[in-house]
Amino acid sequence: MMSMVRCIFLMLSLLIARDACAMMIDLVAPSRVSAGSNFQVDVNLSGLEDTDPLIGAFSFTFAISDNALAQFLPVDSQFGGFLGAIDLGETFGLVDVRTEAQATFIDVLEVSFLSTGALFDLQDGLSEFTLFSFGLNALRFADPANRTVGVSVTDVVLADSAGDVVFRDSGTTGTFITLVPEPSTLALLVLGFIGLTRTRWARLGDRPWRSVL
Repeated sequence: MMSMVRCIFLMLSLLIARDACAMMIDLVAPSRVSAGSNFQVDVNLSGLEDTDPLIGAFSFTFAISDNALAQFLPVDSQFGGFLGAIDLGETFGLVDVRTEAQATFIDVLEVSFLSTGALFDLQDGLSEFTLFSFGLNALRFADPANRTVGVSVTDVVLADSAGDVVFRDSGTTGTFITLVPEPSTLALLVLGFIGLTRTRWARLGDRPWRSVL
């Protein structure tokens, strides 16, 4: 009898662990960005099921692994809105930027003041939603052409509407963004090549194929 109880307890534990692992953090970012342009990086919570608890609070750390961004500050960054509206006093949000060694870290925290019913209206039926969106500017990169920069999320903690932790991940989810010359720079290079070609043809007269004879 005792062994059967232990088996049932073990099965329930595995089911709970499986459900907890269904939730995951996704980092959505462009793989290539033109130097001098704005771009967006979203931190999404996915894998949500109807049986999962409502999210009432979260915190995480966003990292940019490049010391060229030591003075970097996000532009047009915003919370996802699925815990309430900050401007209406429905939620409290905090964004803190710090620099350590070769990286810039941005700590993000949001706590909802909404009731369980109000959170249900915002999150019901969603399998994923955005926790936070970072608006970044490539002008902050030193010598941005063809530069690769890593962005990542770590130390994620999610809590339900009662404040109980329902998800914790100290691992790192990351990706790389390559900055390429802006279109205007490429256009100038192409025009310069065409100009050089026409100049050379003019020197050869009306038979540019002479250069290969």
